[in-house]
Amino acid sequence: MSGLSTSRKIMAAVSVPLVLTLAACTTSTAQVGTPTGTSSPAANATSTPSGAQNNPTAIKGSSSQFPDITSVVNRVQPAIVAISVESLERDFFLRPVPVQGAGSGVIINSDGYIVTSNHVIQGAQTIRVVLPDGREFTGTLVGRDPLSDLAVIRITGTNLPSVPLLENADPLVGAWVIAIGNALDLEGGPTVTVGVVSAKGRSILSRNGVTLFKMLQTDAAINPGNSGGPLVDLNGNIVGINTSIISNAQGIGFSIAAPTAKPIVDELIKSGRIVRPQLGVTTQTVDSTVSQQLSLPAGTRGAVVTALQTGSPAARAGIQQGDVITKIGDKQVTSSPDLQFQIWSHKVGDNLPVSVLRNGQTMTLQVQLGERPPEPTAVP
Repeated sequence: MSGLSTSRKIMAAVSVPLVLTLAACTTSTAQVGTPTGTSSPAANATSTPSGAQNNPTAIKGSSSQFPDITSVVNRVQPAIVAISVESLERDFFLRPVPVQGAGSGVIINSDGYIVTSNHVIQGAQTIRVVLPDGREFTGTLVGRDPLSDLAVIRITGTNLPSVPLLENADPLVGAWVIAIGNALDLEGGPTVTVGVVSAKGRSILSRNGVTLFKMLQTDAAINPGNSGGPLVDLNGNIVGINTSIISNAQGIGFSIAAPTAKPIVDELIKSGRIVRPQLGVTTQTVDSTVSQQLSLPAGTRGAVVTALQTGSPAARAGIQQGDVITKIGDKQVTSSPDLQFQIWSHKVGDNLPVSVLRNGQTMTLQVQLGERPPEPTAVP
């Protein structure tokens, strides 16, 4: 996991089984008030991000201008839903045991489509959706994508509030953002937390082994139960879908950026699944240790092939174990996650020139991308 020590674990921001979550919430006020990943509003307010003075929602008439959070929340919060699920897990004796969990979601149009996190609804037997106005619905799964940790469910109702998911919502680092969601499954409606965009373009390894790309990092407090809820800017635009936190860290949470989420959500609504291309290789990032072990030229960057699938597009093209993939087309490959992201930016059937370094020699091979097998959807 690039940039993170092994002692820092990515945690999905979804509630543990409700019986455990609610017990933890009721033991003491201090436990609820000091969750992992929270940030102090006072600390966040010590500086004004670039551009805040020109923001139409900033408070006027003082030497320090702060964002008008209330107006944004009043516009967005009606579309934020609490999601409760019941799924089946296997006990020690491999018997199916009902387990309850909770997360968040946001209604993105009047047709009742709701964006949430895949890990919130994965394996769910029933999905219950509650709006802030108290209305309850049974949600149906439209489609899910484990590789982006996104899912779409749908409810049927009238006068449904919504907040559109826009592909061009791309905040600057330092911009104010607001996280709204079903934090800790607390009663009384969504929880609102405030922070800034701390960084962009993060790649993180989730606890289920999936690399998530181009993530937004924020210090707005994201807690268990926030998964699937939106991160919004001061104009009420969804800039990200909250998904994970780092344990034993303060103010480090991650959201799937809107430009990444939008095309995936659209495809899930249209087709119910995401079709992704693949090379059919397992790779490792070339770092100083790998470079030394393989006696690579100084400054070599890329991803070394550690295994190939039999009959895969890479194998058919002549790529071999031990090859270092350095370019896809004319784009430099900087790491193993970067290779995967570049492949996913293409389509099944595309023919790509792939540059590899083998025994000190660079060669270019033509690869026709195949289709990645769909993820299993059955209950474990």
